[in-house]
Amino acid sequence: MDINADQSRAFNFAEFLRPSFKQEDVIRATDLSETTLQNYLFHYEREMRLSMPPPGSGRRRMYSAADAVYLRAVRAISNLGVPPSIAVPLAHHIRAWAAAMAKDYYQAGFVTLPDRLFAFSSPFEDNATVICAATYAEIQERMKQDGYDYEAMLVVDGARIALGASQKLWEPYQLIEMKTLEDWQKAGLEPTESWKARHPEAEDE
Repeated sequence: MDINADQSRAFNFAEFLRPSFKQEDVIRATDLSETTLQNYLFHYEREMRLSMPPPGSGRRRMYSAADAVYLRAVRAISNLGVPPSIAVPLAHHIRAWAAAMAKDYYQAGFVTLPDRLFAFSSPFEDNATVICAATYAEIQERMKQDGYDYEAMLVVDGARIALGASQKLWEPYQLIEMKTLEDWQKAGLEPTESWKARHPEAEDE
């Protein structure tokens, strides 16, 4: 059965939101320590609105790619000196944008994304003004046009956050095309008999 464009976009979106990754995958994708991740869950689980509800005692929590992007955004904002209590709500803007992009760009990870910067006004509270644009110049122009006069704007690169989280999340699961004996050696594997039959020239390498 042919899959039309709308079905394909819906599938990409569903895959982005599907909780199918383990904690160690998310730690790798976000550069958070296990302790920091657990602290976030303990203090802000309800506010973070992750893809999977608390799994209960003795059960493993699974995470979605959307969760990985969100948690990496929380970390990126926190690294700029913003406390987690404020970074947690601000990061929702980046996750929402990444989810919208997933329909067209998410296929076993993001390979590319359009440029998208997020500028948050000071004070950085829930009702902070948010300006989204492709470049700093566009953000400055928007501020000028709309009459914003803030002492500070916190700017983070949403596309870089989403791409970084996605690529690290999928890194161990990427398929490797074995073209040469060197490819097999790098993977620490022995060539299969069927591969050797298709590549007799490799016996002479």
